[in-house]
Amino acid sequence: MSQRIEDLEPVTRAMCEKFLAAAAESGHSIRVTHTLRTMDEQAHLYAQGRTLPGKRVTNAKPGQSAHNYGMAFDICFAGKTPYPPEDD
Repeated sequence: MSQRIEDLEPVTRAMCEKFLAAAAESGHSIRVTHTLRTMDEQAHLYAQGRTLPGKRVTNAKPGQSAHNYGMAFDICFAGKTPYPPEDD
């Protein structure tokens, strides 16, 4: 799985760059965790929590994810707590 912003299609890449710049301006340290995924990588993620051990992380089968076309990116916070708990 790619983490490279350069692997995103041009419109999504521009949106990602703008988002990261806005986050940095507001004092948030964000990093990109996933950009482009192959169909095999998507199949593996889809199987997780179904036919493979682990927690389900996607409902998108191969070809159904925008990641398969370079049209999506996942992020997390940089630092000790990349995925802080949600506020209730």
